[in-house]
Amino acid sequence: MRIGYFGGSFDPVHRGHITLAREIKENANLDCVYLIPAKRSPLKLRQKTTPGPHRAAMLDLAIEGEKGLAVDRRELERNGPSFTVDTMREIKMERPQDELFFLVGMDSLKELPRWHRIEELSNLVTFLVALRPGHDDEILIKELADSPVRFEVLQTSAVDVSSTLIRRELAQGHNTVGLVAPQVGDYIRGERLYQTTY
Repeated sequence: MRIGYFGGSFDPVHRGHITLAREIKENANLDCVYLIPAKRSPLKLRQKTTPGPHRAAMLDLAIEGEKGLAVDRRELERNGPSFTVDTMREIKMERPQDELFFLVGMDSLKELPRWHRIEELSNLVTFLVALRPGHDDEILIKELADSPVRFEVLQTSAVDVSSTLIRRELAQGHNTVGLVAPQVGDYIRGERLYQTTY
């Protein structure tokens, strides 16, 4: 099987995350895409993060009815920062016959050579890089062609939304209709999340 993994804080998950997961699944002909909420991202150690159970619950709500999308909670159960290489090595041991892919945005592509144990990670997965309309990154792609990073670039839709924007809007009491799934919005209001700016 061809299995994709999409890691991140998902704080909160928004329609851009789900659109990206859906499009990459279809464009790369994946059997399933697992969204993996990180307990603590090594790149965001100073940033306060909403407790993992809340973020995972919002992910469950966001993928309701989405065939081929699922949530993997393993990083939330791990102590310390979440290193992708540790997660993918564990998954490869569980699924030795499957072909594994890891989704990243074009903005993350230039950082990949600096990721923890990137050569080992690149032996475990092929990176699927989401290229949004209007972005021309041919120079960066050529620079990384000779690196140990294995990647494929896929065209995706432009979705102008971010978790940072949503947290800011909610902290200011603004409406986020259309930015998150209705059931996620209901959960945020019910749990009184993002009442203060992070």
